Amino acid sequence: MRLDVYVPVLAALLMGVAVRPLARLLPPGIGFRVLVAVGLISAAGWVWTLGLLAWTAVGQIPLVARYGGWSVPVLQADNPVAAPIAYTAAAALAVVTVLVARASIRRLRAVAHSWKLARSLAPAGGGELVVLPDPTVEAFALPSFDRRCRGHIVVTAGMLRALDPAERRVLFAHERAHLDGAHHWWLLAAQLTAAANPFLVRLPATVDHLLERAADETAATAVTDRCLAARALARAGLAALHHPPAPARGIALAYTGSTTEARITALLAPPPQSHRALLAILVMTVALVVVSAADAGRDLETLFELAMHTRG
Repeated sequence: MRLDVYVPVLAALLMGVAVRPLARLLPPGIGFRVLVAVGLISAAGWVWTLGLLAWTAVGQIPLVARYGGWSVPVLQADNPVAAPIAYTAAAALAVVTVLVARASIRRLRAVAHSWKLARSLAPAGGGELVVLPDPTVEAFALPSFDRRCRGHIVVTAGMLRALDPAERRVLFAHERAHLDGAHHWWLLAAQLTAAANPFLVRLPATVDHLLERAADETAATAVTDRCLAARALARAGLAALHHPPAPARGIALAYTGSTTEARITALLAPPPQSHRALLAILVMTVALVVVSAADAGRDLETLFELAMHTRG
């Protein structure tokens, strides 16, 4: 526990630094899955480590020790964690708990907002496509929260007027990719992960961009024309500039946004390639974090068992 307990902390810090470089190196369809999965493991290891470090101090509280049945002097003699580190971990764990609670409440409100919006649009749509008689330029994918329907592609009349028939095919393929891939929930997981691990503050925006890029690539494949996909996105983005920003749609994923220019540039470039060596390195890193966290947990258990057996 003297060294391996800190491996998850180091991994959490490195993951925060590596989020954007990894997003540039990995294909978007794989990238958002890898970043969310690695981020979740990193956040879990980070919280687990904080708990282990904090417990070495909490376990020395006389009332806690009496309830647990172990010896405080033995813990103090054999504890490998310095008191300032343990108290800092306890404070950090309390802050993380508050951050996760706040993020969870905000995300639940966003989900509830989207649920209400889906219910209000269902009678008008009755199916996948919902056209709003609105002059603004807007399109977004909205989960339906109904097992009978995977979600809705919501498009305004203004958006349809801004695009020609071929460009509309790109738009519909893009939004359908969001629904098919359940992208809303991947973004939600990234947002909660960032709350649990503050080092991953860039993760939600990065995953959001990768989700849009993944949908762009799916749409470009569907219409077999990357230039057409780029043109549709460019025209929609330009048309949206002449209208006020769209209202918040909860967890809905909009077609245009702050990274539109970067997405157009990516579509005009060759399709991204996979990096198997990078994926192998990430898998080995995750394995190291998991093994270190488990070993640290066993070491702490052994420490408290020794304190219980020598209680006197």
